[in-house]
Amino acid sequence: MNKQMRATIAFTIIFLLLASAPHASSFSINTNFTNATLTAGGEKNYTLYITNELAEGINATAFASDDLWDLVEFRPKTVQIDANSTASVNIRAFANTAGGYNGSLIVTSGGISKSVPVSLVVMQSVGLNMELQIAEAQVEPGKDLTAGISLQNSGGEPINVNLTYIIQNIDTDETLVSYENSTIVENTTEFYENIKVPQNAKPGDYTLEVRAQYGDKTLNSIEGFTVFTTNVSPADIFMRWDSLLALVVISVCAFVFGTWLLDVVTEMRKKRVRYPMASKYENLPKGALQLGKIAETRTKASFDVKDLVTHVLIAGSTGTGKSMAAMVIAGEALRHNIPVVVCDPTAQWTGFLSPCRDRAILKIYSKFGMKKEDATGFRGEIFDNINRIDFSKYMRPGEITVLDISKSGRRYEDSVSHVMESILKTRWEESVGADPIRLLIVFEEVHRLLPRYGAPAECYLLLERASRELRMYGIGMIMTSQLLSDFSEDIRNNILTEIQMHTKSFADIDRVQQKYGRTYAHILPKMEVGVGMMQNPKYNGGRPFFVSFHPTLHDPHKLKDAELRNYRTLNEKIKKIEDALDEMKKKKQSIISLETELELAKDKLRSCRFEMAKMQIGAIEKRLRIK
Repeated sequence: MNKQMRATIAFTIIFLLLASAPHASSFSINTNFTNATLTAGGEKNYTLYITNELAEGINATAFASDDLWDLVEFRPKTVQIDANSTASVNIRAFANTAGGYNGSLIVTSGGISKSVPVSLVVMQSVGLNMELQIAEAQVEPGKDLTAGISLQNSGGEPINVNLTYIIQNIDTDETLVSYENSTIVENTTEFYENIKVPQNAKPGDYTLEVRAQYGDKTLNSIEGFTVFTTNVSPADIFMRWDSLLALVVISVCAFVFGTWLLDVVTEMRKKRVRYPMASKYENLPKGALQLGKIAETRTKASFDVKDLVTHVLIAGSTGTGKSMAAMVIAGEALRHNIPVVVCDPTAQWTGFLSPCRDRAILKIYSKFGMKKEDATGFRGEIFDNINRIDFSKYMRPGEITVLDISKSGRRYEDSVSHVMESILKTRWEESVGADPIRLLIVFEEVHRLLPRYGAPAECYLLLERASRELRMYGIGMIMTSQLLSDFSEDIRNNILTEIQMHTKSFADIDRVQQKYGRTYAHILPKMEVGVGMMQNPKYNGGRPFFVSFHPTLHDPHKLKDAELRNYRTLNEKIKKIEDALDEMKKKKQSIISLETELELAKDKLRSCRFEMAKMQIGAIEKRLRIK
């Protein structure tokens, strides 16, 4: 077959294929489902619009990508669209599990496929949510099993919750422990419960079940743990022998057995080590801020004050201790006379003004070489009006300012954006000299600033700008988030210290595996409450290391409602006195003694010494005749 004949045959085949091919459809798609929010257990309806741009009718079929396949239903799936017309398809979205889902809606017609990206955020349904995390996976009989419990109230009213704690043997279903207590949950309540394992508990596998009952509803969460014993008593064996020969034989056997047992115990300890050791302890951070211990060692974990300027991002699931880790760092900063400002969405940080009173936490003090007498509160102020923020007033060394945005009347993302804009608009001087940091600012729950959670794109841009610009002014940030993987490289490149707490997020686990290897990735979902995987490129050759954070010196819970009401009442009286003194100053009247007394009253209020503050404020009001 010559070249001309082959070319003719090829041309004929191509012509026949083109002639028999279906006419390509030209169409466009649009939807109001691109950024959707849904409550777990609920459903919403959206619309997909398909526009036929041809002069003839077409058939189009809609479906969802794998990530959204089980969450989306189209009615109808296939539609007939007339020439130059638009047809609509109803989209029913539904989900039972809270989380973020990203995927695409896909439409095919005449061999052509077009898609539109979709982001669906499923929020926890209104009511109570509970998370349980056991601190130690192994415990001896007669010792305390420490359980971290997080209760989140997504409703508007406080919930009275009755908690039942049950320990059962997995093999026999025998119940060893069962008791109840109760608590009131307003927003988020996190605490440790120490449950004594009975002395007669046999070695084996057990479960801890926590049931939360409120109204006619019941939640339960179960975690497993192991009871083990290392008690060995060979006294009975020795008493059976009374001859020298027997003693020699036993001594030899004891030596052999002891050597074998030592090897076994050593291997057991190696297997029980959950966290990779640092290559060399001298390569870890050294500084004035005491964080706790290097996990599973007695080596103290510290942090350099200078590293606060390059910011800290702490991520982890709810109830794993990320807020506690942030509080430990902030508390250490206060102890070294660094002023701290907190953007607090739950009023939990108001507890900084009071010493730790939580018995469960005080019991852990001894594990870190701390004494109960070390518990202390910090001087500070609480503001719930963030409309006018003068950061120059918050630069008092060693004092904390809590911006209680739960009372601001704004949405969370709007409140945080306002605070960030105020920081960036302040005319700061560039940081020079020996002092590496002049102010530390804490932002809780920054994942809520991400577009996938419904926040405007401007919020994320403000966060990116703040992480880039504030360091030149000697201002450091601590940010807590449920996720790390969702933050762009632009932000993570400006945050040198990352602390990853326990997480089951596939995205974060995959990110750690890609960056540091499978060993670190496998550890993340098994980490204890209060242990963080810390990484800063300056230390340990850039590899992560694990820190067990010490308990807080202050009360990690928010001030009691009565205390907060007392504080706000006295603070309002101080504002009225300040207004009166301003008027006297305009009239050129002497107010030196009154200003001195007012400063003493403020000092008492900053330390939550309400009765003393009330007496001094009352005396000033009497002199000024303020009712």
